[in-house]
This record gives sequence, C-alpha cells and structure tokens, in this order.
Amino acid sequence: MLKHSNRHSYRTQMVNSNIKVEGNRIQLPKLGWVRFARSRDVEGRIRNVTVSRTPAGRYFISVCCEVEMEKLPKVANRIGVDMGIKSFCYISNEDSIENPKYLKVLEKQLARAQRQLASKEKGSSNYHKARLKVTVGYELDEAGIPRLVRRRECSIRAISRNYIFSQV
Repeated sequence: MLKHSNRHSYRTQMVNSNIKVEGNRIQLPKLGWVRFARSRDVEGRIRNVTVSRTPAGRYFISVCCEVEMEKLPKVANRIGVDMGIKSFCYISNEDSIENPKYLKVLEKQLARAQRQLASKEKGSSNYHKARLKVTVGYELDEAGIPRLVRRRECSIRAISRNYIFSQV
C-alpha cells in the first residue's frame, strides 16, 4: 500500500438540488459553475459528484446517478468469444480480430518521453513539461487502472457490444 497518493479529489452529495447540469456546465457547492467536456448525458437523479485531479494535472468529473436499467430482449443466437495471444480474440462464427498492440505503441511513446526528460535541465520549465509527458504515460485512470489495461478493456467492451446489438 502506498504511503501517499498524488490523487486529489473533492466529493459532494446532492442535497436540496445543490448540483445542476446545464449544457457543458455543472454547478457544484463551493466551486460554483464549472465548464466540462461531457462524454454522455446525465440521466436520472444525481446522487453525488466527484471532482478529481491526477498527478499529470488533469481534472475529471464523475457524476453518480440513480437510473432504471432496461433489459435487452432475449435472443436465440449464441456466440462464444475466446481471448487469444496471437490474435486479440476468436469468435465462434469463424471471425478473428487482430491484436491492436497497445503495449508496443505505449512503450515507444514512454521511452521517447523519458529520453527527452533526461536531456532537460532539472527545475526548468521545459523539464516540468517533459515530466508531465512521462507522468501521463504512467498515469492511472479514475479507478486506479493503468491506461494500457483500460484501453484493452474498452476494446473488449466495444467488440462485445457490437455483437450484442447486431443480434438484437
């Protein structure tokens, strides 16, 4: 367990309609109106909001809502998916999806950023900019999962959703 976390966060509960979302702005207690890039619509009743800052200096807003889930209709077709090493996954209807090779791409980006950081004078503004690039390479997301793992999970989720909704 780490002794100290570089993650800073602010969490607030919804009390008496103190949190409002209008377009690309959200009103939070103590902070007021804050602009944000919305990845999806806020649906249902807002329960709480967390604003977190990563070591790379990026801010994220997580809005927790209470929503009724709708069930998908049952389908007679079934597909088996097998995760592979050579190929990303094999699907029982003779399809195979190539491996996106996230690790190779991220390793190259990270190695280049580290080389650039090593050549900078410690304490300079260019050193701090280069340090942020290295930090982003190692950065964990909101759930504490490395970027590489998150990219792989997102690919798996996207593939499975495509097959689910193509069958419905």
